[in-house]
Amino acid sequence: MFSMEAASLPASDWFDAATHPKAVFTVAKFEKTGEGAYVAHGTLELRGVKKPVNLPFKLKIVGDKAQMTGETSLDRTLFGVGQGEFTATDQVPAKVTVRVQVNATRDQR
Repeated sequence: MFSMEAASLPASDWFDAATHPKAVFTVAKFEKTGEGAYVAHGTLELRGVKKPVNLPFKLKIVGDKAQMTGETSLDRTLFGVGQGEFTATDQVPAKVTVRVQVNATRDQR
């Protein structure tokens, strides 16, 4: 059984946060797929690598409050996440799930 401390994730073998402190998802297009359901089509930049990503999400707006929740799967190896002994996918799978939640309140200025 493999065990990894969350404190290891910023290290150079994983997200290399010292060199790449941000992950950026830039949306090119939104597509409505159902009632309150959408897909954001864009590009994710992670560890200096840019790849196309589709993020299905649900959006609920009530009054001045909005909540967005989404989930997608990525191949971490395509972004260089997991270097050295962690390049192999026997202990840490290549496919990872990314979950996003955003809560917003309209500014009343």
